[in-house]
Amino acid sequence: MKRSDLVIVPTQYTRREVGELFPWLPPARIKQIYYGADHLTKPAATTASPFPEPFFLYVGVLKPIKNIALLFASFATLLASPAYGRFRLVCLGDREKAYFELLKKSPAFGRIKSRVTFIDSVSDAVLSSYYSRARAVLNLSREEGFAFPVVEAAAMGTPVIVSDLPLYHEFRPYFPNLLPVKNTEGVLKAVQRLKDLPRQKPLAAHPFTWKNFMASLVSLTV
Repeated sequence: MKRSDLVIVPTQYTRREVGELFPWLPPARIKQIYYGADHLTKPAATTASPFPEPFFLYVGVLKPIKNIALLFASFATLLASPAYGRFRLVCLGDREKAYFELLKKSPAFGRIKSRVTFIDSVSDAVLSSYYSRARAVLNLSREEGFAFPVVEAAAMGTPVIVSDLPLYHEFRPYFPNLLPVKNTEGVLKAVQRLKDLPRQKPLAAHPFTWKNFMASLVSLTV
């Protein structure tokens, strides 16, 4: 870090965190550029849903910092409501074995295990189909530095229910379909709001494109 000419980070939130961790680093050497989210294309409206039932989606590794215990508890609460008893939770991504074994012993998992599907990996085309057909993407992490699944889904117009983290308040001006929550009750209220929240496109001018990333990167290095 001390020998670097520049430190490039993906968000303003991360920029502040780096500045606090390394107070001796001149702020002018910390530059922020958003990653792109346009590497996925929205499937045609005629594309079949990957599941015959309505579903919520989680994308990412199942590990403690992702707060999967809260995800499972929130989904268990949703299943107890007649309005959401038919829903399924689809989890796309790897699982940390020891943590997953602990999760399976939780009361919440016992209540949802017949309504949750785990899939290790899919192609980008299939991932796009999941994003576009999900009732909402759920990401209740304790901490995030960028969160590709959140930005990818939001860029497609899919509602995304997220933890109330500073990072997501930074993203909300670009993606009004981000719904920050603090707990299980907040998740339930956010899901209930989805009935009145039509699928949206993100604001026309958002910076989460790879073209913007590359142009900004080149401007810093020439």
